[in-house]
Amino acid sequence: MARLLTSATNVDAGSTDYPNGRVRDKDGATAGTTYNEVLHGDIIQFFQKLIIDSGIALNGLPDNVTNGYQLYEALYGTEWAEITTFGGDGVQGSDAAYGKLRYRKDAQYIYLKGSWDNAAAGNGFTLPAGFRPAHETIFTTYKDNVGTKQAYLVQTDGTVTTDSGGTSGLFIIPGVIKLPLTTDS
Repeated sequence: MARLLTSATNVDAGSTDYPNGRVRDKDGATAGTTYNEVLHGDIIQFFQKLIIDSGIALNGLPDNVTNGYQLYEALYGTEWAEITTFGGDGVQGSDAAYGKLRYRKDAQYIYLKGSWDNAAAGNGFTLPAGFRPAHETIFTTYKDNVGTKQAYLVQTDGTVTTDSGGTSGLFIIPGVIKLPLTTDS
């Protein structure tokens, strides 16, 4: 917190259990902690900064099951979404264990997991705007679930293709790939 709780009025002093003080309820003649900017301003700004950094467009509704939990999404990142743009004749993967190729992000990273099929060498997919890495990155996949590895290059424009000498087949990300976000994502 940028300001100590003890800087607010009517709070309990610091203790071993609550080193920076504790909010106090009104109890008869004892004054309770006042709801004011000093006490709650930093908390509100924390959530505003989460929203700004996440890039989530606010829906203007209270967070709940019906409207969605936008503050939660801002803290933990976006939900997994399927890749929809493939190069050449690439399509979503058919591997039952790893599922379709998906992506998500948090405030610092893009995550990839799943599988995809390429009938021709070199084809890959494209990450949508807002889900692109800060610099070119290479990651390794498994081909046809038999342990043959294939490197893929992720470019800053979101284009993902095999390095030279790539082959066709089913490609699997065994786990989750983590790529650093651009500063403008």
